[in-house]
Amino acid sequence: MRTRHRKKRRLWDDATSPRASIASPPTDAESVSVASCPETIRKSVLEIIQREMKSSFDPEQLPGSFGRIPIEIPFRILPVLYDGTALLLKNDQCLSEVALTRDLSGQGIAFEHPAPIDERFAVAFFPALEQNELALLFERLWTRKLGPIEFLSGGHFVGVVSLKDRFKSV
Repeated sequence: MRTRHRKKRRLWDDATSPRASIASPPTDAESVSVASCPETIRKSVLEIIQREMKSSFDPEQLPGSFGRIPIEIPFRILPVLYDGTALLLKNDQCLSEVALTRDLSGQGIAFEHPAPIDERFAVAFFPALEQNELALLFERLWTRKLGPIEFLSGGHFVGVVSLKDRFKSV
């Protein structure tokens, strides 16, 4: 068995976790749409990987299902309530947290974060997708505490969220 060693990069370094931004809730029930098409999710993940690795490849040439790719990408995470049809924020204003991917695939994500996440679902805001007003919705399946202010979580992607100016940073 081969062991993988990576240089660890942390986005937080004291007992207080950083807050990336404040998100405003949608103003009506139809302001946030979620596309749960696996191909749309796959293409969005490939867009993130392509931009972060600064490589050009044709997403159409890759197999429909590609494995986990170890990659560290800073992103923002916003816990949400999701009933299968609508995204809801718990409060009038919710804070997004900074997180760092450990690996990414067309099906899911593993990431480090500085504070526990209580919600089962969350929206992941990646810089590579925000210019197109998109984000990824995922279901958190597990969390492990690594240290006092360090957690590791993982889950699978549920859909691509069209932001349509509703979750912009304030």
